[in-house]
Amino acid sequence: MFIARFNCICVIFVALRCLMSLLPITSISSLLNPWRGVISAYSVSKLALNGLTLKVALDLKDDSILVNTATPGITATYEVLANFGGRPVSEGAKSIVFAATLPKGGPTGKFFKDGEIIGW
Repeated sequence: MFIARFNCICVIFVALRCLMSLLPITSISSLLNPWRGVISAYSVSKLALNGLTLKVALDLKDDSILVNTATPGITATYEVLANFGGRPVSEGAKSIVFAATLPKGGPTGKFFKDGEIIGW
């Protein structure tokens, strides 16, 4: 259901992009699987989201629409995550803002953390 919603959102953004200049399309993903060794719904959903992000990036490349993903890293959205090294939300948000404000002609189909391209 989430993937279908993301796909619908991308279609809406593409339609709006034809009418006005918008910011790049940016999905939020995760770098680390907190349940390594276990195939969880979380892991599968992130895999599907990353795959869909790459597909949309390739589909829209000729239209000069940037589509990327970014990870905030382990972020202390809950107090318990701060105890496990989670960084402040404001720090994690910088990755998302960076990817969402790339200039026209910037990279597309990439995965960002802290303003740097990282491997999928």
